[in-house]
Amino acid sequence: MRALTIAIVIAISSLTTYSQCLITQLDIFISACSSSTNDYTVTGDVDFINAPVTGQLIVIDVFSGAFETFNAPFTGPLLFTIPGLNSNGQLSTIEAYFSADTACDLAINYNAPPSFGCSSFAGTFSANIIGNGINSYVLCDGDEINVFSNNDYVLPVSISPGIGYLLYDCAPDALNNDPMGDTSMFSPFSAMSSFTDPNIGGASNGTLGAVINSGGYAPNNTLWFVPITYTDNLSYSYDPTCVDLGPPIEIVYLNPISIDELIDSINGTVTVVVSGGYSEFYPGQYHITNNGAGTISSVTVDSSGGSFQISGLTGGALWDYTVLDDNGCNVFSSGSLPGSLEIKERGVGYSLSPNPSKDFININFQRNIEGIASVVNQLGEIILKVDVKGNTVQLNVQNLDSGVYFIKVESNWNNYPAKRVIIID
Repeated sequence: MRALTIAIVIAISSLTTYSQCLITQLDIFISACSSSTNDYTVTGDVDFINAPVTGQLIVIDVFSGAFETFNAPFTGPLLFTIPGLNSNGQLSTIEAYFSADTACDLAINYNAPPSFGCSSFAGTFSANIIGNGINSYVLCDGDEINVFSNNDYVLPVSISPGIGYLLYDCAPDALNNDPMGDTSMFSPFSAMSSFTDPNIGGASNGTLGAVINSGGYAPNNTLWFVPITYTDNLSYSYDPTCVDLGPPIEIVYLNPISIDELIDSINGTVTVVVSGGYSEFYPGQYHITNNGAGTISSVTVDSSGGSFQISGLTGGALWDYTVLDDNGCNVFSSGSLPGSLEIKERGVGYSLSPNPSKDFININFQRNIEGIASVVNQLGEIILKVDVKGNTVQLNVQNLDSGVYFIKVESNWNNYPAKRVIIID
């Protein structure tokens, strides 16, 4: 049987004389799917006027990224061939443009021929959050997300096909329909058509913590889950010539909101440094509600690492406040004014002890990290810096003047919120 060939022609003509570069014609011819290789070839020709005298003419299949180039000088029409394109029935585009004048371009949309003898469609999906999060797919600490298929998928013909999910630690390549060719694909995640995943401590635990501890990237605590049609959902197997990937589901696992409290009973104040939550990665505010004694300095904190103060406290006074971020994540704290200066730490990720200190400060992490710990003064100057490798490190502060400093920890995968520390004589 003679293979069907599709021809598409776009031509631009005018009586006007052009001085600028213009692609006047782009013809494409789409072959039928090959039964042996499950691919097809796009051929065609491209013509132009006033072409640049340098650079390249590039003809690219946008969906796959395959292309052919021609070097200057250019004489039209030029014939091109782009072979080995995956027959998947998806919409794609052939675009021709000059590298020296990218505005001189022309594009044609077309549908790739369907896979030979294969029907595979991942379908559509829905999701909901159980917990406090109010932004789509952005989880507060303790929230969980439910992702489920709308059951409009088409499975490939095999013994035990199914719908599952692949886990990506970086944004998937939209042009790549074969997961093994995408370096962002971290691992298979599920062989079920639905899954539930909780946010357990942001980067410190749960799925995100496992990815980071295994060397994954996960920028801004973000993972991507991509639906896939398996030929064998028991062994996470798929056929590269008969696979379909659904749209990526981008999920952010926020770190818990961290609050560090500097309690000064002499002056009757509690100074609170707020970090983590939504404002750690996105523009947004923390909203402060005072539920107890004293007066708060501000009802909002503008960014992660910012602070507010409760003042006017007397001996034995009860302070009580709530911190709410722009995603609905919240934390609250309460206590009574003690009889001496102390730092009461409720932060996550790492802890400091003793605090205040006059000789050594121990930094204890919730997991092993590799990075740098710095002591920074109130002018933002780094006074002391040590390497961190493991889950604990000790800082020698015997030679520092007494006063208020900040501990800043940076690692390859996370910049931790700064914590306040007191150095005493």
